[in-house]
Amino acid sequence: MTFPGKELSCVGLCFGTPEAPSLTTVPIKSATFSVTSICKDLNAGEARDIRLPACSAYFLMLYLDDVEHADIRQDGTCAPVRRYERGSICLVDLDEGAAIRQHSRLDVLAFVLPKTLFDEAALLSSGMKIRRLACRRGRPDSVLNNLGTALLALLGGGRQASPPALLRHMAVAVCAHLLHHYGEMHDDAAADAPAGRHRRLH
Repeated sequence: MTFPGKELSCVGLCFGTPEAPSLTTVPIKSATFSVTSICKDLNAGEARDIRLPACSAYFLMLYLDDVEHADIRQDGTCAPVRRYERGSICLVDLDEGAAIRQHSRLDVLAFVLPKTLFDEAALLSSGMKIRRLACRRGRPDSVLNNLGTALLALLGGGRQASPPALLRHMAVAVCAHLLHHYGEMHDDAAADAPAGRHRRLH
């Protein structure tokens, strides 16, 4: 599987939930915005690996409940299990893909956001230079949490071929928030460069 493109709305396949409710839209010019509601239970003592393919996009998870999972590093080893709280996010660059080992029930909104989408979004703000996004893991974000609540209402209708206009406005709001709060200039050194190199999911 590859992202982005027609498979954007199929991110649920990576989580073992192919029927997960998903919405896609083109909010600005040509780049696609996708959000999927992932709810994946685990049996007691079970662990499950989740892998996302490499592509020119960012992956954002908004935790809708507390969760425990561990990084799977590039060499295949696992980092210690950590707990992430409801209302926090993880934001990673998918240049080299990403992977985690799930250790508890997972209830999240998962976004696949092509980098070209942020190029387009940056052009909407006068004087804003094109930026990249810094990786953030386990960081509380009340704005995205509120937007997530509204997106869940739209996702209640299941997979839609032609999302409502409201989704396009919300997609722009998500991108603008990410640019303003997690954006870095291209010629700056990324604060999370060592962590970003491992492309962790949390």
